[in-house]
Amino acid sequence: MKKSPKGLFFNDRAPIFRILQASFRKFRMLVSQYMAFRWSPILAACGLFSWRFIRSYRKLKFSFRISRRINKWSYSTMKMMYIVLLLAIVAGCAQKNENQPVQLSEEQVIARGRQLVSLGACHDCHTPKIFTETGEMKLDESRLLSGHPNGSKLPIIDERVFQPGHWTYFNEHFTAAVGMWGMTMSKNLTPHETGLKGWTPEVFIATMRTGKHMGIEHGRPVMPPMPWTNLKDLPDEDLITIFKYLQSIKPVDNYVPEPMDPTRAMTFKY
Repeated sequence: MKKSPKGLFFNDRAPIFRILQASFRKFRMLVSQYMAFRWSPILAACGLFSWRFIRSYRKLKFSFRISRRINKWSYSTMKMMYIVLLLAIVAGCAQKNENQPVQLSEEQVIARGRQLVSLGACHDCHTPKIFTETGEMKLDESRLLSGHPNGSKLPIIDERVFQPGHWTYFNEHFTAAVGMWGMTMSKNLTPHETGLKGWTPEVFIATMRTGKHMGIEHGRPVMPPMPWTNLKDLPDEDLITIFKYLQSIKPVDNYVPEPMDPTRAMTFKY
């Protein structure tokens, strides 16, 4: 029978050797899953303890069989494992730093807010439109996000639109809508007195979270077709980013009437 290599701790038939093999495989799996920074301090402490134990053990002389010296290969291997664990700590800390959020400049925050507003299709209802001779519809850049144009002519409302089972109507700019709830006109979102001037990020977030005008608990609801439910689950960072962008655009003086029930909508005139 082939004689096993010398060495108590690194004998391939010794249980401790198999345990170390399994532990090292587990460690490699943790590193591949970018989890090294969570376990590295513990593993490093175990490696350091084992290394110190081996160094102390080599100086002892027992009268029993266990007193054999650990061979040079065993000592070098343990030293190499300790170095690997130390490198894993450094790599884990670097990975943890990479996961930290990046601080954006004010210009980057506003640019990000512009993207979110465009992706949310806010211009569809809150920006007046310009129509070309060929019928192409473009955004009116001079009145960006200023809401329903004050004084613009509205078509005659069919009373059936306020009853179940009928169409919901929009005007030509898509800034006014009529339906079962009555009539609503898109709000001025620019930082003007007739818009969002005086609003705070907290008020804006509360409005999007609760669906109540200005976030007031017993206030009027945010009326259709405003899709506030699509925004209520956004993180505070995104809502603040949107609000900062809205506060950065050109103020437009444009008063927009409050939502109306069906009775008021039928008799409304500018």
